[in-house]
Amino acid sequence: MLDSNLDTIAIECIDKRKLSEDTAAKLAERLCKKYGLDPETDVYTHE
Repeated sequence: MLDSNLDTIAIECIDKRKLSEDTAAKLAERLCKKYGLDPETDVYTHE
């Protein structure tokens, strides 16, 4: 069995306040830049 925690990073945004969502978006942006990820294909969201 593969452990998806070995090649993924999960960011959880607890509430729907704009500040929380903006902070999570900034973190995702920085991680994409640092690791050369494409936000269109390498970032997944769920509700």
